[in-house]
Amino acid sequence: MKISLIIITLLVQAVLYSQNEQKPNIQRTDSLQIFLNAKQKKIDSLKTIDFVNRKYQYLDADFKIKIDKNTFNKILLKNAPNIKSYKDSLMVVLYYELGDNDAVNIAFHRILFNWKKMSYYIWESEQTTKQLGESFGFKHPHNFFEFLKDNNNENSKKIEFLTQLQLNLQNKKLDKVGLKPFNEFLNYAFKHNPNRIKDNAAYKANLARNKH
Repeated sequence: MKISLIIITLLVQAVLYSQNEQKPNIQRTDSLQIFLNAKQKKIDSLKTIDFVNRKYQYLDADFKIKIDKNTFNKILLKNAPNIKSYKDSLMVVLYYELGDNDAVNIAFHRILFNWKKMSYYIWESEQTTKQLGESFGFKHPHNFFEFLKDNNNENSKKIEFLTQLQLNLQNKKLDKVGLKPFNEFLNYAFKHNPNRIKDNAAYKANLARNKH
């Protein structure tokens, strides 16, 4: 009887302890979810900014860095990696100008988005892709990409172009995929582009060789 009472007492204590422990856990979970929701809203808001056409103090229209060495050293972050490439320098300049990690990340990848990568989405050569982008009025490939994947933009010339791309994919014996949502259609085209697959395999092979 005494043992049973002890067990019951321990069980009650365990339940009470568990309930007390759950409260801060629930609070922590709620706080984390609130933080994640706020961060996602912030990122969604940042994505609406046209970082490609934005005026930068230390970048020209072609995103070449225009800054003297002394000024660059002043804005160089103490915890920045060793500057070994244009990308490293671009990251430093963007952080100085934008002052926010999420904004820098978005701007950095948009600026470096090139015609070669864009060509994988539309199954054309890099040169032809650039000419097509310019025919639509875009000087930078990322703006052309945003235009094509915008599900709310049903420009007739754009629809005609994407419809032709859809036919080209079908002629290559790929599964028939609907045009809309445009972003999903373009992602499908990108994923199955044989040139992208070949180039990606070569890139990985080169990385593997350099590790040895």
